[in-house]
Amino acid sequence: MHVLLTRPQTQATRFAVELRHAFGDAVETIISPLLEMQVLPANLDTAGFEALVFTSQNGVAAYAKLGGPLHLHAFCVGDRTAEAARAIGLTASSAGGDLVALSRLIATEAPGKRLLHPSGAHVAGQLEGAVTRQIVYTQKALPLSQAVLDAMAKPKPMIVPLFSPRSAALFQAGMAQSCRAQLHAICLSAAVADQLVLERFASLRVCKSPSSKSVLTLMRDLVAH
Repeated sequence: MHVLLTRPQTQATRFAVELRHAFGDAVETIISPLLEMQVLPANLDTAGFEALVFTSQNGVAAYAKLGGPLHLHAFCVGDRTAEAARAIGLTASSAGGDLVALSRLIATEAPGKRLLHPSGAHVAGQLEGAVTRQIVYTQKALPLSQAVLDAMAKPKPMIVPLFSPRSAALFQAGMAQSCRAQLHAICLSAAVADQLVLERFASLRVCKSPSSKSVLTLMRDLVAH
């Protein structure tokens, strides 16, 4: 069974390793990033801010490339983002979930503090509280590779994990009308699933929690059947 990974190259490569450990030769991964991160030449201004907020690993990477100071604590949407923040030298807390969980964490641990959110040009939602967003990177849209289009032209099952509304929309738009593959979408959230036309998929599943662990759980069910 093919698994199509459309995340940016770094995240897709890491997830492919996880799939190899979980499934061995039962699945074959095809990597075709639909988004490519580009750090903007931003004048990062952290003056007056008491903590940081990160809603993606890309935000952490861009912050590091722009030389952001490391004395500020980082509130992160999930465990992977918090791990990335710690890896560059920040102290970090994980909300372990979505934007709602992150807003709740901020309200509990940083009430009234001025927070800086280094983010991408596209965001999936808004955070609550005194959070100032500064755009530090953008994500260039990429087409599906010819290898993917060729694989989708064959009547074989293909699992497609989708991690963001934008990547889901790009995948939907990039699908060839002649697609014959039996596509099984695994969506990180309902907002991701909303970008897809259900009739184009053999099945569509939505994760109970927005994490790669939940994606793997749903994949195990699909592969078993």
